[in-house]
Amino acid sequence: IITAWCAITASGDRDSVATNAILVIVAGGGIGAANGLDVDIASLDLGNATSGNVVLTNAGAIDLIDVDNSGTGDTSITPTEGAIVVTLAGDGITTATGDLELYAGQGRVDLDSAITTTGGGVAITAELGDIRIGDGIRVAGDGDIELRAPEGSVINDTTRVTWPRDGSGAFESELDWVL
Repeated sequence: IITAWCAITASGDRDSVATNAILVIVAGGGIGAANGLDVDIASLDLGNATSGNVVLTNAGAIDLIDVDNSGTGDTSITPTEGAIVVTLAGDGITTATGDLELYAGQGRVDLDSAITTTGGGVAITAELGDIRIGDGIRVAGDGDIELRAPEGSVINDTTRVTWPRDGSGAFESELDWVL
């Protein structure tokens, strides 16, 4: 657990190695804002309260339990290998005025909890897998939603996302015009 009511900055080398652990970070002025925080963890639970960017690179796949950047900066989370999973175990991802980027260069992205921004765009990339949507992506204010899966697909988890279904569980017949 790392707590500081100021910025948490990177040292230049791998900043934290705990490959099976949950890293909990609470900051007030950004997390890895200048050079990015370089870690090797299993799961992340972070909050940034006041200002500054959140920039984190993980050595492998990462489960995002709760990511809350209430400050004025952007949020960027990238595993160098493996997937990004926004887990059901937490509250999802919430950002204020900055943009959110999730970039899985070597894997998939699973959105099992909601992503909400109040003033920034959302860019999600799964270079070598699918983007599976099991909860909503909401941009309240200015900002676009970009979903990129060059070697995969963008798919709904039909066990959880029910918007294209009628009351009986079948897909709405009027959806043909959308396709």
